[in-house]
Amino acid sequence: MIEQETALATNRDGWNRVAKYFHGSTALPEYGPLAPTEDTLGLLDRTSDICALELGCGSGHSLRYLAERGARGL
Repeated sequence: MIEQETALATNRDGWNRVAKYFHGSTALPEYGPLAPTEDTLGLLDRTSDICALELGCGSGHSLRYLAERGARGL
């Protein structure tokens, strides 16, 4: 079993290493700072005429992305 201090240090070091990639890259069309984009992956089949609801504490940028492609809110 990993010691709590070791786990915290590992987590902190990992976040410190990738934090610079997260600013502005956690909303669609990006799935994360080190992942391919939606434009590359094409995981969203179609977005026109869908109803989108975002649950979470995000910025709303993913909803904006979807709305620009024809999605509507509730």
